[in-house]
Amino acid sequence: LPLLATQSGRNNLGVTVAAGLTACALAAAAAVATRGRWAATLGTALLAGLAVTGRYEALAACAGGALAFAWFGRTMPQVVAPRRAALALAAGSLGGLVAVVAIRHALAAGAPTGQPNYAFYTFFDGLPLLMHPELPGTEYGRYRASVLYFGGFDANHGSLVHALLHHPGWAALRVVTKPVDLLLVLLWLYGLTPVGVALAAVGAGKLGPRRGWGRGWLLAAYVLPLGMLFVPQQNPAYYVSIALPLALAVARGADRLAERLAPRPARVLAGVTVAAAVAVIALAGKLSVTNSRALNAAAPYLEARCPNGCLTNVLPQSLRDQAWVVTDAGAPFPPRLHRTERVIFGGLDGMDSDAYQFCSRVRRARAAGFTGPVLVVDARIQTFKVFDADFDPEVRYQGTFDRSQLVEEARFSSGPDTVVVSHLPPDRPCR
Repeated sequence: LPLLATQSGRNNLGVTVAAGLTACALAAAAAVATRGRWAATLGTALLAGLAVTGRYEALAACAGGALAFAWFGRTMPQVVAPRRAALALAAGSLGGLVAVVAIRHALAAGAPTGQPNYAFYTFFDGLPLLMHPELPGTEYGRYRASVLYFGGFDANHGSLVHALLHHPGWAALRVVTKPVDLLLVLLWLYGLTPVGVALAAVGAGKLGPRRGWGRGWLLAAYVLPLGMLFVPQQNPAYYVSIALPLALAVARGADRLAERLAPRPARVLAGVTVAAAVAVIALAGKLSVTNSRALNAAAPYLEARCPNGCLTNVLPQSLRDQAWVVTDAGAPFPPRLHRTERVIFGGLDGMDSDAYQFCSRVRRARAAGFTGPVLVVDARIQTFKVFDADFDPEVRYQGTFDRSQLVEEARFSSGPDTVVVSHLPPDRPCR
């Protein structure tokens, strides 16, 4: 499926792993339901727990699977222990959720976890295309348009429920128009493609046996993840969470068409289809580059150079996240507020510019007694855009400084990309 082949790993890695573990958990639960063995029961709970740690869509699917076994299990042929299967999925889901909460709190070390406006932002960012017909759209653009329909975060007291209940007409319109987004994503060349949608439509009615759905009711587990797609923006990576029933419907559609062909034409058509799919994936399978080997090489260098923390200029996100050291020691950046309405509507205008200006941070850190390395990381990346105008506004406010005072100490190159690491000696001022 192009759902995987045309999305960068940054976009689909987590959802792919979670979707795979979810499918394994549901398959194991089916084995539990038909055989009732405790080893399979424990395996189901473990797989469900691991899946839930990856994505919320996995939590929804595993919970849906538990409900499907509990509600329809008695009608499924050869199922002898549906309640045990439901209990295994439910227990694993709960365990995975508890593990996620515990890990997040442990890593936060007492700091608040999560963002109070995350649900609000995600819903507003998912405004349907028919309500905001702007291509190519941006997250901030869709959020601003949503504010015109539902009001802002403060006006709704931070409550998404308040926004929907006080604007029922617009809320209903959003629900009615959102399925168009879902269909367009599936029809897109980098989604299921028109051919895939056509085959899925042909095969959807054949997912269960002829006399009732039987164990086909287990596919009801994916109804909840499908409902979750009504919330976020149109991103094919999110649809990987329901790739299993989509792929099954496509396969059944292909089977129905193949039944009408003689064996030889069917084999020829299958070979041509596979060759065409491989060609499309090879030619259009990589939409974007989101990292560079030069940045990858710079990350371990920073870890070795700054064991006790260092003070750097604004780093590219991929480098900042890879280097497991403090890179704003002595003068930390303010908390990232890129999902707040103040930033969405006005960037960092009106905020304390000294909190972002590099030389101001250096002077403030040295005055406070910071003696660690002061580094300037110059990321000259040509293969992709390392800074985003919306999500990296700090770059615009860090100011300029005299680079003649710097001493180069390391250089990393890969193709057209170069990362230069320099330090500012303690006896030289930053200006």
